[in-house]
Amino acid sequence: ADRRLTSASAAATGLAFRVGLELVRRLHGATGADRTVSIGIPAVAAALFAVHPIHTEAVAWLAGITDLSYSTFALLAFLFYLRAEDGWRPGAVLGAVAFLLGALSKEPALALPLLLGVYELARGRRAHPAPGRQVVLRLAPFVLAAALYLGLRLWALGGFAPSTRAYETDGATAVLTAASLLVRYIAKLIWPFPMNALYVFEPVASLTSTAGIVGMLGVTALVLASWWAWRRPLFLVGAAFLILPLLPVLYVPALGEGVFAERYLYLPVFGFSLAAAAAIVPVCRPGGARRVAVVAGLAAGVVVLAAATVQRNPVWRDSVSLWSDTAEKSPGSAAAHEYLCWALYTAERQADALPACRRALELDPGRVAARMNMAHALAVAGRLDEAIQQYGAVLGQRPDDAEALTGLGLVYMAKG
Repeated sequence: ADRRLTSASAAATGLAFRVGLELVRRLHGATGADRTVSIGIPAVAAALFAVHPIHTEAVAWLAGITDLSYSTFALLAFLFYLRAEDGWRPGAVLGAVAFLLGALSKEPALALPLLLGVYELARGRRAHPAPGRQVVLRLAPFVLAAALYLGLRLWALGGFAPSTRAYETDGATAVLTAASLLVRYIAKLIWPFPMNALYVFEPVASLTSTAGIVGMLGVTALVLASWWAWRRPLFLVGAAFLILPLLPVLYVPALGEGVFAERYLYLPVFGFSLAAAAAIVPVCRPGGARRVAVVAGLAAGVVVLAAATVQRNPVWRDSVSLWSDTAEKSPGSAAAHEYLCWALYTAERQADALPACRRALELDPGRVAARMNMAHALAVAGRLDEAIQQYGAVLGQRPDDAEALTGLGLVYMAKG
Protein backbone atom coordinates (compact mmCIF):
# COMPACT_ATOMS: atom_id res chain seq x y z
CA ALA A 1 0.00 0.00 0.00
CA ASP A 2 2.80 2.43 0.88
CA ARG A 3 4.53 1.71 -2.44
CA ARG A 4 1.32 2.36 -4.36
CA LEU A 5 0.72 5.68 -2.64
CA THR A 6 4.28 6.95 -2.93
CA SER A 7 4.56 5.83 -6.55
CA ALA A 8 1.31 7.61 -7.45
CA SER A 9 2.48 10.74 -5.60
CA ALA A 10 5.85 10.71 -7.40
CA ALA A 11 4.11 10.24 -10.76
CA ALA A 12 1.73 13.11 -10.07
CA THR A 13 4.62 15.39 -9.10
CA GLY A 14 6.54 14.49 -12.27
CA LEU A 15 3.48 15.16 -14.39
CA ALA A 16 2.91 18.47 -12.59
CA PHE A 17 6.38 19.57 -13.72
CA ARG A 18 5.86 18.32 -17.29
CA VAL A 19 2.43 19.93 -17.69
CA GLY A 20 3.76 23.16 -16.17
CA LEU A 21 6.65 23.12 -18.66
CA GLU A 22 4.26 22.77 -21.58
CA LEU A 23 1.89 25.44 -20.29
CA VAL A 24 4.69 27.95 -19.82
CA ARG A 25 5.91 27.31 -23.36
CA ARG A 26 2.46 27.81 -24.81
CA LEU A 27 0.95 30.49 -22.59
CA HIS A 28 3.68 32.55 -20.95
CA GLY A 29 5.63 33.40 -24.04
CA ALA A 30 8.99 32.64 -22.41
CA THR A 31 11.73 31.85 -24.91
CA GLY A 32 14.08 28.94 -24.53
CA ALA A 33 16.88 31.38 -23.68
CA ASP A 34 14.92 32.77 -20.73
CA ARG A 35 15.48 29.70 -18.59
CA THR A 36 14.63 31.56 -15.37
CA VAL A 37 11.02 31.62 -16.52
CA SER A 38 10.75 28.65 -18.90
CA ILE A 39 12.23 26.22 -16.36
CA GLY A 40 11.76 28.17 -13.15
CA ILE A 41 7.96 28.36 -13.19
CA PRO A 42 7.32 24.61 -13.69
CA ALA A 43 10.15 23.70 -11.30
CA VAL A 44 8.82 25.93 -8.51
CA ALA A 45 5.24 24.81 -9.18
CA ALA A 46 6.27 21.13 -8.96
CA ALA A 47 8.30 21.78 -5.79
CA LEU A 48 5.35 23.47 -4.08
CA PHE A 49 3.06 20.69 -5.30
CA ALA A 50 5.42 18.04 -3.91
CA VAL A 51 5.91 19.47 -0.41
CA HIS A 52 2.56 21.11 0.34
CA PRO A 53 1.45 19.61 3.67
CA ILE A 54 -2.20 19.51 2.65
CA HIS A 55 -1.24 16.43 0.60
CA THR A 56 -0.44 14.42 3.73
CA GLU A 57 -3.90 12.90 4.05
CA ALA A 58 -4.09 11.75 0.44
CA VAL A 59 -0.58 10.24 0.48
CA ALA A 60 -0.51 8.77 4.01
CA TRP A 61 -4.02 7.28 4.03
CA LEU A 62 -4.71 4.27 1.82
CA ALA A 63 -8.22 5.50 0.99
CA GLY A 64 -6.57 8.59 -0.52
CA ILE A 65 -5.43 6.48 -3.48
CA THR A 66 -8.56 7.59 -5.35
CA ASP A 67 -7.52 11.26 -5.14
CA LEU A 68 -3.97 10.39 -6.15
CA SER A 69 -5.18 8.24 -9.03
CA TYR A 70 -7.65 10.65 -10.55
CA SER A 71 -5.18 13.54 -10.25
CA THR A 72 -2.41 11.55 -11.92
CA PHE A 73 -4.66 10.41 -14.76
CA ALA A 74 -6.07 13.94 -15.21
CA LEU A 75 -2.58 15.47 -15.51
CA LEU A 76 -1.54 12.69 -17.89
CA ALA A 77 -4.64 13.26 -20.03
CA PHE A 78 -3.98 17.00 -20.08
CA LEU A 79 -0.38 16.37 -21.19
CA PHE A 80 -1.53 14.04 -23.98
CA TYR A 81 -3.97 16.72 -25.15
CA LEU A 82 -1.16 19.26 -25.34
CA ARG A 83 0.95 16.80 -27.32
CA ALA A 84 -1.98 16.28 -29.70
CA GLU A 85 -1.95 20.03 -30.27
CA ASP A 86 1.62 19.64 -31.51
CA GLY A 87 0.48 17.10 -34.09
CA TRP A 88 1.03 13.84 -32.20
CA ARG A 89 -1.98 11.96 -33.51
CA PRO A 90 -2.38 9.34 -30.74
CA GLY A 91 -2.40 12.13 -28.14
CA ALA A 92 -6.12 12.86 -28.07
CA VAL A 93 -7.11 9.17 -27.97
CA LEU A 94 -4.60 8.29 -25.24
CA GLY A 95 -5.67 11.40 -23.36
CA ALA A 96 -9.29 10.28 -23.50
CA VAL A 97 -8.32 6.84 -22.17
CA ALA A 98 -6.41 8.45 -19.29
CA PHE A 99 -9.39 10.73 -18.66
CA LEU A 100 -11.77 7.75 -18.48
CA LEU A 101 -9.47 6.00 -16.00
CA GLY A 102 -9.37 9.17 -13.92
CA ALA A 103 -13.16 9.48 -13.92
CA LEU A 104 -13.48 5.84 -12.89
CA SER A 105 -11.08 6.60 -10.03
CA LYS A 106 -13.06 9.58 -8.73
CA GLU A 107 -15.71 12.01 -9.95
CA PRO A 108 -13.71 15.28 -9.86
CA ALA A 109 -11.83 14.06 -12.95
CA LEU A 110 -14.95 15.10 -14.89
CA ALA A 111 -13.63 18.65 -14.59
CA LEU A 112 -10.98 17.82 -17.22
CA PRO A 113 -13.05 18.73 -20.33
CA LEU A 114 -13.79 22.07 -18.67
CA LEU A 115 -10.07 22.53 -17.96
CA LEU A 116 -9.31 21.83 -21.62
CA GLY A 117 -11.92 24.41 -22.62
CA VAL A 118 -10.33 27.01 -20.34
CA TYR A 119 -6.93 26.17 -21.82
CA GLU A 120 -8.24 26.74 -25.36
CA LEU A 121 -9.64 30.12 -24.27
CA ALA A 122 -6.32 31.03 -22.68
CA ARG A 123 -4.42 29.81 -25.74
CA GLY A 124 -6.63 31.91 -27.97
CA ARG A 125 -5.87 35.02 -25.96
CA ARG A 126 -2.12 34.39 -26.01
CA ALA A 127 -1.73 33.52 -29.69
CA HIS A 128 -3.89 32.98 -32.70
CA PRO A 129 -6.64 30.53 -31.75
CA ALA A 130 -6.45 27.12 -33.35
CA PRO A 131 -8.97 26.39 -36.13
CA GLY A 132 -12.26 25.29 -34.63
CA ARG A 133 -12.21 22.00 -36.54
CA GLN A 134 -8.87 21.02 -34.99
CA VAL A 135 -10.08 21.84 -31.48
CA VAL A 136 -13.26 19.83 -31.99
CA LEU A 137 -11.31 16.82 -33.26
CA ARG A 138 -8.99 16.95 -30.23
CA LEU A 139 -11.88 17.34 -27.79
CA ALA A 140 -14.16 14.73 -29.38
CA PRO A 141 -12.50 11.66 -27.76
CA PHE A 142 -12.80 13.32 -24.34
CA VAL A 143 -16.51 14.01 -24.89
CA LEU A 144 -17.04 10.38 -25.90
CA ALA A 145 -15.13 9.17 -22.84
CA ALA A 146 -17.28 11.41 -20.61
CA ALA A 147 -20.46 10.03 -22.19
CA LEU A 148 -19.23 6.46 -21.67
CA TYR A 149 -18.43 7.19 -18.03
CA LEU A 150 -21.80 8.81 -17.37
CA GLY A 151 -23.57 5.86 -18.95
CA LEU A 152 -21.64 3.42 -16.77
CA ARG A 153 -22.36 5.52 -13.70
CA LEU A 154 -26.09 5.68 -14.30
CA TRP A 155 -26.16 1.93 -14.98
CA ALA A 156 -24.20 1.03 -11.85
CA LEU A 157 -25.67 3.50 -9.36
CA GLY A 158 -29.15 4.01 -10.70
CA GLY A 159 -28.63 7.77 -10.62
CA PHE A 160 -26.01 10.42 -11.17
CA ALA A 161 -25.37 11.49 -7.56
CA PRO A 162 -27.14 9.37 -4.93
CA SER A 163 -27.57 11.44 -1.76
CA THR A 164 -26.44 10.35 1.69
CA ARG A 165 -29.01 12.75 3.17
CA ALA A 166 -26.61 13.54 5.98
CA TYR A 167 -27.41 17.21 5.33
CA GLU A 168 -30.67 18.43 3.89
CA THR A 169 -30.26 21.73 2.04
CA ASP A 170 -32.62 23.90 0.06
CA GLY A 171 -31.50 26.02 -2.88
CA ALA A 172 -30.34 29.08 -0.95
CA THR A 173 -28.61 27.04 1.75
CA ALA A 174 -26.86 24.93 -0.88
CA VAL A 175 -25.50 28.03 -2.64
CA LEU A 176 -24.33 29.69 0.57
CA THR A 177 -22.77 26.48 1.83
CA ALA A 178 -20.96 25.88 -1.47
CA ALA A 179 -19.60 29.44 -1.43
CA SER A 180 -18.42 29.06 2.16
CA LEU A 181 -16.77 25.71 1.41
CA LEU A 182 -14.95 27.06 -1.65
CA VAL A 183 -13.53 29.96 0.34
CA ARG A 184 -12.48 27.58 3.14
CA TYR A 185 -10.67 25.34 0.66
CA ILE A 186 -8.73 28.18 -0.90
CA ALA A 187 -7.88 29.62 2.53
CA LYS A 188 -6.62 26.17 3.55
CA LEU A 189 -4.27 26.12 0.58
CA ILE A 190 -2.86 29.52 1.49
CA TRP A 191 -2.55 28.72 5.21
CA PRO A 192 -2.84 24.95 5.83
CA PHE A 193 -2.49 25.13 9.62
CA PRO A 194 -3.76 23.40 11.67
CA MET A 195 -4.42 20.23 9.70
CA ASN A 196 -7.17 17.87 10.75
CA ALA A 197 -8.61 14.57 9.54
CA LEU A 198 -12.21 15.55 10.34
CA TYR A 199 -13.44 19.13 10.34
CA VAL A 200 -16.65 20.13 12.08
CA PHE A 201 -19.10 21.38 9.49
CA GLU A 202 -22.50 23.04 9.58
CA PRO A 203 -24.53 24.17 6.55
CA VAL A 204 -24.71 27.93 6.08
CA ALA A 205 -28.35 28.84 6.56
CA SER A 206 -28.26 32.63 6.41
CA LEU A 207 -26.55 35.24 4.26
CA THR A 208 -26.19 37.45 7.34
CA SER A 209 -24.23 34.81 9.27
CA THR A 210 -20.47 35.16 9.52
CA ALA A 211 -19.88 32.15 7.28
CA GLY A 212 -22.42 33.44 4.75
CA ILE A 213 -20.86 36.90 4.59
CA VAL A 214 -17.34 35.51 4.31
CA GLY A 215 -18.45 33.08 1.60
CA MET A 216 -20.10 35.77 -0.52
CA LEU A 217 -17.16 38.16 -0.10
CA GLY A 218 -14.77 35.36 -1.00
CA VAL A 219 -16.70 34.43 -4.14
CA THR A 220 -16.81 38.10 -5.14
CA ALA A 221 -13.03 38.28 -4.72
CA LEU A 222 -12.66 35.14 -6.85
CA VAL A 223 -14.78 36.66 -9.62
CA LEU A 224 -12.63 39.80 -9.59
CA ALA A 225 -9.47 37.69 -9.58
CA SER A 226 -10.79 35.68 -12.54
CA TRP A 227 -11.44 38.91 -14.43
CA TRP A 228 -7.86 39.95 -13.69
CA ALA A 229 -6.57 36.54 -14.79
CA TRP A 230 -8.53 36.73 -18.05
CA ARG A 231 -5.71 38.76 -19.58
CA ARG A 232 -3.01 36.48 -18.13
CA PRO A 233 -3.41 33.03 -19.70
CA LEU A 234 -1.14 31.11 -17.33
CA PHE A 235 -2.95 32.47 -14.29
CA LEU A 236 -6.28 31.68 -15.93
CA VAL A 237 -5.36 28.01 -16.37
CA GLY A 238 -3.93 27.87 -12.84
CA ALA A 239 -7.19 29.28 -11.45
CA ALA A 240 -9.15 26.68 -13.43
CA PHE A 241 -7.06 23.83 -11.99
CA LEU A 242 -7.64 25.31 -8.53
CA ILE A 243 -11.41 25.79 -8.69
CA LEU A 244 -12.96 23.36 -11.20
CA PRO A 245 -11.90 20.07 -9.50
CA LEU A 246 -13.50 21.35 -6.29
CA LEU A 247 -16.95 21.81 -7.82
CA PRO A 248 -18.13 18.19 -7.24
CA VAL A 249 -17.18 18.32 -3.54
CA LEU A 250 -19.24 21.47 -3.02
CA TYR A 251 -22.42 19.37 -3.42
CA VAL A 252 -23.03 18.66 0.25
CA PRO A 253 -25.84 16.04 0.08
CA ALA A 254 -23.55 13.57 -1.69
CA LEU A 255 -20.72 13.77 0.84
CA GLY A 256 -22.05 12.68 4.21
CA GLU A 257 -20.00 13.72 7.22
CA GLY A 258 -16.74 14.24 5.33
CA VAL A 259 -17.87 17.51 3.77
CA PHE A 260 -14.57 19.35 4.16
CA ALA A 261 -11.53 17.12 3.67
CA GLU A 262 -7.90 17.91 2.90
CA ARG A 263 -7.58 15.07 0.38
CA TYR A 264 -10.01 16.86 -1.95
CA LEU A 265 -7.33 19.50 -2.50
CA TYR A 266 -4.78 17.18 -4.10
CA LEU A 267 -5.20 18.31 -7.72
CA PRO A 268 -6.21 21.92 -6.86
CA VAL A 269 -2.78 22.31 -5.25
CA PHE A 270 -1.33 22.14 -8.77
CA GLY A 271 -3.38 25.14 -9.88
CA PHE A 272 -2.44 27.03 -6.73
CA SER A 273 1.25 26.19 -7.16
CA LEU A 274 1.24 27.11 -10.85
CA ALA A 275 -0.31 30.52 -10.18
CA ALA A 276 2.06 31.18 -7.27
CA ALA A 277 5.10 30.22 -9.35
CA ALA A 278 3.92 32.38 -12.26
CA ALA A 279 3.71 35.34 -9.88
CA ILE A 280 7.04 34.76 -8.11
CA VAL A 281 9.52 33.42 -10.67
CA PRO A 282 9.50 36.31 -13.20
CA VAL A 283 10.66 38.60 -10.38
CA CYS A 284 13.80 36.46 -10.07
CA ARG A 285 15.38 37.41 -13.37
CA PRO A 286 19.15 38.01 -13.08
CA GLY A 287 20.33 41.15 -11.40
CA GLY A 288 19.65 43.08 -8.23
CA ALA A 289 19.21 42.37 -4.56
CA ARG A 290 15.51 41.78 -5.08
CA ARG A 291 16.24 38.48 -6.80
CA VAL A 292 18.30 37.28 -3.84
CA ALA A 293 15.54 38.23 -1.43
CA VAL A 294 12.82 36.52 -3.50
CA VAL A 295 14.87 33.34 -3.99
CA ALA A 296 15.69 33.21 -0.28
CA GLY A 297 12.03 33.72 0.64
CA LEU A 298 10.92 31.06 -1.82
CA ALA A 299 13.47 28.57 -0.49
CA ALA A 300 12.40 29.31 3.08
CA GLY A 301 8.76 28.77 2.12
CA VAL A 302 9.50 25.39 0.55
CA VAL A 303 11.48 24.35 3.64
CA VAL A 304 8.62 25.42 5.96
CA LEU A 305 6.05 23.49 3.91
CA ALA A 306 8.27 20.41 3.77
CA ALA A 307 8.87 20.59 7.53
CA ALA A 308 5.11 20.84 8.12
CA THR A 309 4.61 17.73 5.97
CA VAL A 310 7.25 15.80 7.90
CA GLN A 311 5.69 16.91 11.18
CA ARG A 312 2.21 15.86 10.09
CA ASN A 313 3.16 12.41 8.79
CA PRO A 314 3.54 10.67 12.19
CA VAL A 315 -0.08 11.50 13.06
CA TRP A 316 -1.11 8.96 10.40
CA ARG A 317 1.06 6.12 11.72
CA ASP A 318 -1.91 4.32 13.32
CA SER A 319 -5.59 4.79 14.12
CA VAL A 320 -5.06 5.71 17.77
CA SER A 321 -2.64 8.55 17.01
CA LEU A 322 -4.83 9.81 14.15
CA TRP A 323 -8.13 9.90 16.01
CA SER A 324 -6.54 11.16 19.24
CA ASP A 325 -5.23 14.14 17.26
CA THR A 326 -8.58 14.58 15.52
CA ALA A 327 -10.65 14.45 18.72
CA GLU A 328 -8.33 17.00 20.30
CA LYS A 329 -8.68 19.41 17.36
CA SER A 330 -12.42 18.79 16.82
CA PRO A 331 -13.77 18.33 20.35
CA GLY A 332 -17.30 19.00 19.11
CA SER A 333 -17.24 16.20 16.52
CA ALA A 334 -19.18 13.11 17.60
CA ALA A 335 -17.67 11.19 14.68
CA ALA A 336 -14.09 11.92 15.83
CA HIS A 337 -14.80 10.57 19.32
CA GLU A 338 -16.63 7.55 17.88
CA TYR A 339 -13.66 6.66 15.69
CA LEU A 340 -11.28 7.21 18.60
CA CYS A 341 -13.38 4.84 20.71
CA TRP A 342 -13.16 2.15 18.03
CA ALA A 343 -9.42 2.66 17.56
CA LEU A 344 -8.78 2.32 21.30
CA TYR A 345 -11.09 -0.70 21.54
CA THR A 346 -9.29 -2.53 18.72
CA ALA A 347 -5.98 -1.65 20.39
CA GLU A 348 -7.32 -3.45 23.50
CA ARG A 349 -7.44 -0.24 25.52
CA GLN A 350 -11.01 -0.62 26.75
CA ALA A 351 -10.57 1.66 29.76
CA ASP A 352 -9.56 4.51 27.43
CA ALA A 353 -12.16 3.65 24.81
CA LEU A 354 -15.17 4.05 27.10
CA PRO A 355 -14.77 7.82 27.77
CA ALA A 356 -14.43 8.43 24.04
CA CYS A 357 -17.64 6.49 23.37
CA ARG A 358 -19.47 8.38 26.10
CA ARG A 359 -18.34 11.71 24.68
CA ALA A 360 -19.55 10.72 21.21
CA LEU A 361 -22.96 9.82 22.61
CA GLU A 362 -23.14 13.04 24.63
CA LEU A 363 -22.62 14.98 21.41
CA ASP A 364 -24.99 12.82 19.37
CA PRO A 365 -27.15 10.30 21.32
CA GLY A 366 -28.45 8.84 18.07
CA ARG A 367 -25.08 7.50 16.87
CA VAL A 368 -25.76 3.78 16.75
CA ALA A 369 -22.18 2.85 15.83
CA ALA A 370 -20.80 4.74 18.84
CA ARG A 371 -23.22 2.96 21.15
CA MET A 372 -22.28 -0.38 19.60
CA ASN A 373 -18.59 0.35 20.15
CA MET A 374 -19.32 1.24 23.75
CA ALA A 375 -21.25 -2.01 24.27
CA HIS A 376 -18.34 -4.03 22.85
CA ALA A 377 -15.82 -2.22 25.09
CA LEU A 378 -18.00 -2.78 28.19
CA ALA A 379 -18.36 -6.46 27.36
CA VAL A 380 -14.61 -6.96 26.95
CA ALA A 381 -13.99 -5.02 30.15
CA GLY A 382 -16.26 -7.46 32.02
CA ARG A 383 -18.97 -4.89 32.75
CA LEU A 384 -21.64 -7.21 31.43
CA ASP A 385 -24.79 -5.62 32.84
CA GLU A 386 -23.83 -2.24 31.38
CA ALA A 387 -23.03 -3.95 28.07
CA ILE A 388 -26.50 -5.55 28.05
CA GLN A 389 -28.02 -2.12 28.59
CA GLN A 390 -26.11 -0.63 25.65
CA TYR A 391 -26.86 -3.55 23.31
CA GLY A 392 -30.51 -3.16 24.26
CA ALA A 393 -30.37 0.54 23.37
CA VAL A 394 -28.91 -0.35 19.97
CA LEU A 395 -31.65 -2.89 19.36
CA GLY A 396 -34.20 -0.29 20.37
CA GLN A 397 -33.08 1.69 17.33
CA ARG A 398 -32.30 -1.29 15.07
CA PRO A 399 -34.27 -4.34 16.21
CA ASP A 400 -32.77 -6.64 13.55
CA ASP A 401 -29.14 -5.57 13.92
CA ALA A 402 -27.18 -8.85 13.67
CA GLU A 403 -24.03 -7.46 15.31
CA ALA A 404 -25.95 -6.23 18.36
CA LEU A 405 -27.88 -9.49 18.65
CA THR A 406 -24.65 -11.48 18.46
CA GLY A 407 -22.96 -9.30 21.07
CA LEU A 408 -25.95 -9.54 23.37
CA GLY A 409 -26.02 -13.33 22.98
CA LEU A 410 -22.33 -13.61 23.82
CA VAL A 411 -22.80 -11.47 26.95
CA TYR A 412 -25.71 -13.65 28.08
CA MET A 413 -23.52 -16.73 27.55
CA ALA A 414 -20.78 -15.13 29.64
CA LYS A 415 -23.33 -14.55 32.43
CA GLY A 416 -24.37 -18.21 32.24
